[in-house]
Amino acid sequence: MLRTLKSLGLGLALIAATSAVLLLSDLDRRGRRTAPSPAAARLPRIAIMQFASSALLDDATAGILAGLLAGGYEDGRTARLRRFNASGDYATANTMARDIAAGGYDLIITASTPALQVMAAANRDGKTVHVFGAVTDPYGSGVGITGPEPGQHPRHLVGIGTFQPVARAFALARQMAPGLRRVGVVWNPTEHNSEVCVKAARAQCRVLGLDLVEATVGNTSEVPEAVRAVLSRNVDALWVGGDTMRWGRLELPALPLLAAVAAVGFDAVLRAFDTPAPRLAGWLAFLPLALAPLLDARDLQDRIAGASPVHEAMWANQYRAGRDLAAWLPAGAWVVGQDMGLMPYTTPELRFIDSVGLVSGEVAEVLARYRITPYGVKVADPVLAEANTELAYAEIRDRIFAHNPAAFILVAHVPTATPALAAAAQSVGPLRAYRGYFGTFARRLDRDPRLEEGFVLVKQYARAADYVLLVFVRKDLAARIPGNR
Repeated sequence: MLRTLKSLGLGLALIAATSAVLLLSDLDRRGRRTAPSPAAARLPRIAIMQFASSALLDDATAGILAGLLAGGYEDGRTARLRRFNASGDYATANTMARDIAAGGYDLIITASTPALQVMAAANRDGKTVHVFGAVTDPYGSGVGITGPEPGQHPRHLVGIGTFQPVARAFALARQMAPGLRRVGVVWNPTEHNSEVCVKAARAQCRVLGLDLVEATVGNTSEVPEAVRAVLSRNVDALWVGGDTMRWGRLELPALPLLAAVAAVGFDAVLRAFDTPAPRLAGWLAFLPLALAPLLDARDLQDRIAGASPVHEAMWANQYRAGRDLAAWLPAGAWVVGQDMGLMPYTTPELRFIDSVGLVSGEVAEVLARYRITPYGVKVADPVLAEANTELAYAEIRDRIFAHNPAAFILVAHVPTATPALAAAAQSVGPLRAYRGYFGTFARRLDRDPRLEEGFVLVKQYARAADYVLLVFVRKDLAARIPGNR
């Protein structure tokens, strides 16, 4: 019996020893598998605050988010991101800033001067690192920044100052309108960024011999009345300075807007009609476009506020296409467009030629000479009508390419979802793939070898239901656009 217990005990001891060795050898691996990593245990928390909604600040915030993602900070996976928007209200902004400062965030990022100021006040003890952007003049913002060197700003507060190109804007306005004499501006004296831009504008106006007609407001709701007061003082132009006020629902008078656009060339096109009645009909047809700002389809800050999905596509994407082109192309480059909406008026960095002469008096003059209107040809004989059309557009194409254009914007009407177009565009090129879908103006351009051989499709935007904007850029410039090399 004792011998049996001894033999069993030896076996049990060997089993226990083997098990212990195995358990000890696996201890480190099991610990790595079960112990949570520091990143999984607590993701860094980042607060992003913007003072108001505007095209500038929305774009700045989108850039912040893109930069964080590029740096490896993905919301919900590698970081916890939370966005705050004070909607232009200082009381809300101050409360929001105090909540953020006390919220235990690892990093605070703000967009705009007011957001910088209220957040710096709430975080004055420096418990959280604060990075700012979209700020006109950080040195004069009263947050303790005196210069770019390490000892010239609080240790917890860093960022980027981007003063608006005020002097260049006025110089460009004078170049575009040599007869410019009086410029109106509405600005907010409670915003430092607005004040410093107006001071710069005053100095530039003295250099150029311009009169700056000013009106001050305290918030967005006062903007329409102030603008009407400025317009009543016989200004030639309005300048929107560096503030965070939203200019949506601004009630611009229709007749000055009509006159401004017509002076460029629209009336020259309508002069192709022989009698006043069709001209009046043309003006009435054009009226909805001129009244678009009155209908709140867009605003002077190019912020689409509460628009329908159709208006969002029509106006916002036309604006976005213009801003993309401004980023891709050198200043002063020529862009040829079809159905551009108000893009020429929201993209002052570039020069535009359009298909019916609204923007280009040069095109309007050719169309009027051949008695062609935006609505058809004013010639009874169909054969002669077609000949006039071909002659007119041949001359227009030659004039267009004489400007060495940098980009073309064409509109295609695709009635239904056609997946085959993507494959066709890859095999035969977008111009040939979309033939039959282009409008009248584009159908004459899409067969021009100068466009097909010298330009490439770089991006397309939804314009409205079943419509798409196709943006072609000259090959030498397209090579510089990210994703088009």
